[in-house]
Amino acid sequence: MVRIAQLTKYGSLAASTRQRFCQYGSYLAEAGCDAEPWPLLNDEYLSSLYSGKGRDKRHILSIYVDRARRILSSKNIDLLWVHCEVFPYLPSIFEPLVQFQKKPIIFDYDDAIFHNYDLHRNPMVRTLLGKKLTGVLSAAEVAFC
Repeated sequence: MVRIAQLTKYGSLAASTRQRFCQYGSYLAEAGCDAEPWPLLNDEYLSSLYSGKGRDKRHILSIYVDRARRILSSKNIDLLWVHCEVFPYLPSIFEPLVQFQKKPIIFDYDDAIFHNYDLHRNPMVRTLLGKKLTGVLSAAEVAFC
């Protein structure tokens, strides 16, 4: 059985996660794959955000650290399927962490997510992250765009 870690940005409450990952569960199982969701920002985070409570920066930092730990200890995973990027809004120097385990990587981009950075209203974000995804894609075995 092939074990796939689905590194999604959000949990199943997000339409992009349901559309790009969740709907393929039965097909992957039939093909002998075990797809394990690893959302960065879970449904509780989204519910809080949607209810107007805002973002808890300390909590976000802790889930980024948790994601890094999980990737570094992923000995029983055969493939990493990444939705957009591993660490949103962090410089690309953190993205190679997924290459540490030397597992094949699939990047799945929906919409024009690169514009999150290169057209951002903050010039610092444009400067630091504007070309982030170009380098990230070089690590991919496959990219869905």
